[in-house]
Amino acid sequence: MKTETVYATFVHSNGKHETVEGEVGSSLMDLAVDNGVSGIQGQCGGGRTCTTCHCFVDEPWFEMSGDLDPDEAEILEFVPERQKDSRLGCQVIVTGAMSGLIVRVP
Repeated sequence: MKTETVYATFVHSNGKHETVEGEVGSSLMDLAVDNGVSGIQGQCGGGRTCTTCHCFVDEPWFEMSGDLDPDEAEILEFVPERQKDSRLGCQVIVTGAMSGLIVRVP
């Protein structure tokens, strides 16, 4: 069975862009960690107990990324640079329709 590939571009604060590929059903955190994207660590492994995978998801993909669950919303309250497009990368599961998404790394 062939898996569907998705692409995501991580944009760093210095303007550097890293385009990576992964499989549909992966989290943004997994895409970043599996491809060595600096600035996204995922120390808790996706347990929503840290903010080391915090990122900003650009439109239109932010709306496609789903609603924040209460645990994610609560942990994001502790992020000083939180913005309206903040997400924990571990909670954003990439679909085929999201291929090409732009993610900004704080």
